[in-house]
Amino acid sequence: FDLITTTLKTVAHWVPITRQAADDNSQLMGYINGRLTYGLEYKLDREILTGNGTTEMQGILTTSGIGTYQPGSGNTDSKLITVRKAKTQGELALYPPDAIVMNPLDWQDIELDTDANGQFRVITTVTDSGAPMRIWGLIVVTSVAMPAGTALLGGFRTGATLWERQGVTILMTDSHADYFTANTLVILAERRANVAVHTPAAFVKITFAALP
Repeated sequence: FDLITTTLKTVAHWVPITRQAADDNSQLMGYINGRLTYGLEYKLDREILTGNGTTEMQGILTTSGIGTYQPGSGNTDSKLITVRKAKTQGELALYPPDAIVMNPLDWQDIELDTDANGQFRVITTVTDSGAPMRIWGLIVVTSVAMPAGTALLGGFRTGATLWERQGVTILMTDSHADYFTANTLVILAERRANVAVHTPAAFVKITFAALP
């Protein structure tokens, strides 16, 4: 083990709201529970995946030492096959993968992959939309915070830990730009956290081949 010291990062997201809307408790809670919380969760996801390590968390994809897998030049493996080969690479690194994170567009390509008879390879019936998303025994997590064409496969339980020092804190003020005279308030949500990637070898960054 190497001794590494870092600091907790503040992940924040804010939205404007009129003073009149803030006076209406139901509208205020709608902003907080809807737009504000969603935006904060998105920023947290993005930093965990691709944070720059300075003003943001050190994201898993930007951590030195993680594995990489990309089909070779001229290789036209489907995304379905690419994920399976990357899983083998993770297993050979002695850290069996348990999940994969990918962009919804890439998961769409995998779910719509069909054989010569037009039968779907991954899903048995399109009506079973509520079933858990899995591929090759891996839990599938889709997020728009993951760039399209890239996926992160790994042993998340053994490879990284998300440390949270402070839960979601909500602040509200009119001290922003000309908001005071415009009868507008800012609602700010923030949380203090950091992700520790203590076993980089447990992760594999996948770069899919471009579709022909």
